[in-house]
Amino acid sequence: MTTPRDRVKSQPPPAIKSAPLWRPRRPRSVDEWSDRRLELSNRLAAYDFALSDLPDPRRNEVARLRIAEARMLDVVFASGAIESCYLRIRRLTTALARVVVVEATATPGVVTWTRAMTDPALARLIASVEDAYRDYNTMLFWGRSLLHRIEGDWGGEVVAGVRVGAHRVGLVDFLSKSEALKVRTARDRLVEGAFAEVRNLADYSLHAFAVPRALGLLTYADDGTFRLPHPDRLGRRPEVGEAFTFHEKRHVAAEAAAIWRATEEFVSGIFDTLEASQLRREEKLPRDRADSLRAQLDRFRESGFAPLAQSRRRKRLSDTSPASKSQPRTQGGAKAERRGTHSSR
Repeated sequence: MTTPRDRVKSQPPPAIKSAPLWRPRRPRSVDEWSDRRLELSNRLAAYDFALSDLPDPRRNEVARLRIAEARMLDVVFASGAIESCYLRIRRLTTALARVVVVEATATPGVVTWTRAMTDPALARLIASVEDAYRDYNTMLFWGRSLLHRIEGDWGGEVVAGVRVGAHRVGLVDFLSKSEALKVRTARDRLVEGAFAEVRNLADYSLHAFAVPRALGLLTYADDGTFRLPHPDRLGRRPEVGEAFTFHEKRHVAAEAAAIWRATEEFVSGIFDTLEASQLRREEKLPRDRADSLRAQLDRFRESGFAPLAQSRRRKRLSDTSPASKSQPRTQGGAKAERRGTHSSR
């Protein structure tokens, strides 16, 4: 029979190392979040080892914290999917914003196509427009999934219009009351802000908004460049067969950027809450157990795991506006732009 003393003398848990064989050249928030989750996991392992001989209530707290840390992996996965979709959309919309396709004529109110419309490079961009709309719809679906992973359930059955027997599987169900309150408050801000239309648009995936014709999904802006139009706000769930309107001149690039910025701030805020709570728990440990926890963290570092340093946390994508980097071209089309780029090297 294993005694508490034997558990204290048992082998400490191994560290989880973050040593991927390859990372994309562009730094991504999902990489930072993965490192922060691994760091949190190792701190929880050291905290668990320091409390290995304490009564069950403290052990139950550690078990709950480990489940919450595992649920954060689901949150990071959904947020990484949103980021991947946004990066592909931004790549296309930034390229389109560099090519002037419409210019004014001597007749007021009449415009004409520029020579850029005959450029094969622009034709390839236009052929990718349908993929950008697929990415945007996927981004909406992942946004809805992110909300469910924060606070949602599965299973059960509907009885008299009420779901019974469902299992609560959201992150907030495994947090302390103070942590859950902060996360719910941040979630409410997200839903009332950039995610206000995510559920409605994601639930309505079979609308004519996804017309599979590239040129039918493009419009030109006042500066003469192509944009991907976005439907006007409805404030409710669309009805089957209802036609969207496009009077507000919204475009997918701006809406996708707003969703991504909100997601980035939301997930980073959750990590800030969990990390601060874990540090407060460690500060309340008796001195001998605090020394044991620090010794275990030192072993983790010696084994190859280095805690995430502040200097490694990159500048976020939301701090850099795509519009500031992409100025429309005046003449010459995509081919001239490409030749100029090569010559500048």
